[in-house]
Parts: sequence; structure tokens; C-alpha cells
Amino acid sequence: MPIENRAAQFAPFAALTGFEAEITEVCRFTEFRLHPAEDLQQELEFKLNLLHKIEHSHPCVTIRYFLPDDTKEGGAFFAVRGVLSGIDQQASLLYLEGKPPIAIHSICEIDSSLFNRKRT
Repeated sequence: MPIENRAAQFAPFAALTGFEAEITEVCRFTEFRLHPAEDLQQELEFKLNLLHKIEHSHPCVTIRYFLPDDTKEGGAFFAVRGVLSGIDQQASLLYLEGKPPIAIHSICEIDSSLFNRKRT
């Protein structure tokens, strides 16, 4: 028997092709989004309205949002900091310069130096 054929009989064999990838996917961690309490939801709406009024001044903001997972239940939280370039209320999207649009309904928290001032 030629040496190439003898070596083939000792080659690794994967009887369960794709099984390892499936296990990795099942073990991948996702988070669940809890809906904010009414007072936090009102504060978020207040901040969004304020940002909409001053979006022409392009304030710097940090947005924390939830992105659902495409393949399994749950998702992940992300935080992005950038300069506000606009809010499209018709499409319910918030835009930061150089970043992908963020769905307004997925926003969990908005932080900016603008909000550190007292409300009157």
C-alpha cells in the first residue's frame, strides 16, 4: 500500500459535522431586556424631546441601547458615544455622526452633559 493511502486511515474524522458549532451557539450568552419603570420611561422621553429640540447644535451624547439577537432569544446591550446628527421621529431613529442608526424604542439610557443641569 502506498504511503499516502496509509496516512489517510489515520486522518481525523468528524462524525458529527457541525455539532461543535451548535454547542458553541447554545452556550453563547445573551441578555434579556427589562422594560423600564414608568418614571424612567418619562425621563427618557423628556431627554429625547430635549435632544430633538436642540439637535441642530449637535450635542455629544452617550446612548445605551438593546439590540436583539438574530438567532436566539435575548440580545445584548451596547453603549455608543457620539455627536447627535439628527432624530427622525417618523422612522423612530436616532442618528449619531459616523455610527449606524439607533431605533428609538431600543434606547435604555441617554447621557449628556446637557442633562446635568437642573430642570426648571
